[in-house]
Amino acid sequence: MKKTIKLTESELKTVITRIIEQAAGYDDFQVMNHHGRISLRALITTLSDLLSVFRSIMNIIDSESLEYNTIVGLLHKAIGIITDINSVMGIVFKDFTDRDVVKKGKLLGRALESYQEKLITFMDMGEELVTKDMLLTKLVELTDIVTIKTKEYAIELTNYQKRFKSRIDFGKDEPKGSFN
Repeated sequence: MKKTIKLTESELKTVITRIIEQAAGYDDFQVMNHHGRISLRALITTLSDLLSVFRSIMNIIDSESLEYNTIVGLLHKAIGIITDINSVMGIVFKDFTDRDVVKKGKLLGRALESYQEKLITFMDMGEELVTKDMLLTKLVELTDIVTIKTKEYAIELTNYQKRFKSRIDFGKDEPKGSFN
């Protein structure tokens, strides 16, 4: 079977990408199950923490006793969690085979990075942040948008986790039968 096959550069890249994706899987279902559950749990927990900080930001802004130090503390916390989420996503996406989940996760990661940069800009404004209603309104709008995107992705991850578990259960190694 000695045939010469001619491929364009883009076709070759496609073939290589598919081979790498297939090789990234696990040979042992127990290892896949263990590692996949840990990484998914870490991502879902970190997203939940971020949503909690978002709720706190919104509650502080809506309250009558808005203090600069309190809001800045929450913004710092949100920035740290977003950094954690992006690093966890980098780890988790190596294990995911569902391209749609990875694509949506990368889009969320970009949105979170953009939000993180805007939070840094808000904090650089100093006390002016809490004295100008326009800035607080913009912060609320941005937080609402990112909260919605994060919740949607958390739901997507939960659904993926169910599909992942059923795939693992379906593909478990069968016990070896006794031939005695």
